[in-house]
Amino acid sequence: MTQIKTIADQTERKIRTISEPEKVTMYHVGLNSNCPVHVVTVGGQTFPRNSEKVTGYGSETQRDKIRGAIVEMRPGQLEEIKKSANYKIVRSTRGRRARARVYDTRCRNYRPHSGDMPLSQFLYCRPVSDMENPMKEPDLPTIDVTLAGPPKQERRSRK
Repeated sequence: MTQIKTIADQTERKIRTISEPEKVTMYHVGLNSNCPVHVVTVGGQTFPRNSEKVTGYGSETQRDKIRGAIVEMRPGQLEEIKKSANYKIVRSTRGRRARARVYDTRCRNYRPHSGDMPLSQFLYCRPVSDMENPMKEPDLPTIDVTLAGPPKQERRSRK
């Protein structure tokens, strides 16, 4: 009898120690149409220019294009994205083919160029509750709600 009681006490303790699930919020994230790259990952979150909502099955499949993507984010994740976006830049190059790449200003071999643009001016991140229906409006205005800020640069000694 005492053995059964101790097992019950142990399971009770385990049940009490399980924490509450974190509150997640739905966000509409993406890149505005002026960005020279199509997909960027910042702070562990992917920001696409466009994505697709797939419905139907087999020959009835429909792909509706939407601007950006709808994602779930934890409360602290938005701050991580803002911090990381401050150190990212977009560099466009012209040559035989036009290319654009994203660089981190904290990298040891990063050298600033005149055409570097802060990545944060192309990102947007809005709570879904602020929008009427994000899935049915592919041409959402994105410039007014950005994570804009100038890119930060760290000084390093050249050894």
